[in-house]
Amino acid sequence: MSGLAGLMSPLFLLLACLAGGGLAGWGVARVSLWLPAAMESAWRDDDASDPAVAVPPRLFHGLTALVCALAFGALGLRLGVSGALPAVMVATVALMTLAIIDWNHHLLPDVIVYPLLALGLLVNALGVLIPLQDAMTGAVVGYGSLWIVSRAYRLVFKVTGMGDGDLKLFAALGAWLGWQALLPLALAAAVMAVACSLGCRFLRGDRRTADSLLPYGSYLAVAGWILLAGGGLEQ
Repeated sequence: MSGLAGLMSPLFLLLACLAGGGLAGWGVARVSLWLPAAMESAWRDDDASDPAVAVPPRLFHGLTALVCALAFGALGLRLGVSGALPAVMVATVALMTLAIIDWNHHLLPDVIVYPLLALGLLVNALGVLIPLQDAMTGAVVGYGSLWIVSRAYRLVFKVTGMGDGDLKLFAALGAWLGWQALLPLALAAAVMAVACSLGCRFLRGDRRTADSLLPYGSYLAVAGWILLAGGGLEQ
């Protein structure tokens, strides 16, 4: 019986993560459709219009739920029953929502980014992932480093290379992963951007730049989740 219980416990955890991820993914889909429309209507001072998506809404909800379920399942297998699991699950939901919204609207809402930053500091204040000092340094250095890069880019090329939302998201990921992960995070996001650009250029003949294909915040969100799921730098 003890052997059966040992087998059932990881299986139950995996099934629970998959089910929870599916439900969370449905919520991600709803928020990623509703929030940008609500924000745009507030800017225009009128009623929110029905959000438009490039795929049928049912398919969009289903795919989002599937991806989130698989992400939660991977986290369950990777982290097991631990204090890090629910924390990283919450971060997963936030990062997924931000990636989708930034993909479709070139927008990283503060209403998601700021709580993600605060939660990262709180989680690490409790000693869940990394030391609090590393988390605080990661948030400050994350924002400051991208601020310098973005301002230098603007001075040299006379155009805006990245928005303030990218800076805030980088700071939030620094609060979760620590300052040591900032360089690998930035490099991973850049590699994804180049790969996406080259893939679209050679496979579809699309010659747009990586920035026009997918805003940098989406790359940061995906790269940040990969580092979180993989244990950061195994500190």
